Amino acid sequence: MKRWSAPVALVVLWLLLADLLQGREQLFRYWAATPKQLVFLGVHVLGMLGAMAVLVRDLRGPRPLHRRIAGAVRSIPMPRTAKWVVGTIFLGELLVITVGGTYYPFADVGMFRYARPASPLPPELVRPIYYYKDDDGTPVPVHLRKQHIWASADLLGWGFNNEYTFSATYHYKGLQANYTYLVQALRKARGIDTLWLGLYGVDFRT
Repeated sequence: MKRWSAPVALVVLWLLLADLLQGREQLFRYWAATPKQLVFLGVHVLGMLGAMAVLVRDLRGPRPLHRRIAGAVRSIPMPRTAKWVVGTIFLGELLVITVGGTYYPFADVGMFRYARPASPLPPELVRPIYYYKDDDGTPVPVHLRKQHIWASADLLGWGFNNEYTFSATYHYKGLQANYTYLVQALRKARGIDTLWLGLYGVDFRT
């Protein structure tokens, strides 16, 4: 097991780093120091520190991991130029996977392929929105579109993904079945048994 401890630690370090980087937008944009966010950060930081400790200990050993990797690469029956080309492509793909982003022109972003003329929106928008009343009778708006993001979800549980919140907010917002299902989900998750329909205004200048 000692022989495989360094490779396992390297893979664990990469997986935790990739997961942290790919969740950076949901984590830091909606950062509120909630217990869920603190547990997420704590698990990742502790896991990465533990993996780094194993790698540092391996670095001081007689056969460190980077030398074993270099020896394995040298033993591959390929020309040196081909190894450099393949290695460069591999490291580039690994970096893209780690960051978890889509970067044009390296990846085709179809939604931006054709430009459409844009018209400026008014700085103040008013839209219909569901709301419930807290214990003091204060209206609390239900922002469905943030309920699929674990860092900002404050009403629904883990089983509500982007597809549901998007369709419930736009495509099926006028259906009775959508309202009934949403009320049942809120009653089960937070004890909210009644929803009202009101108007919600946003001033984008502030």
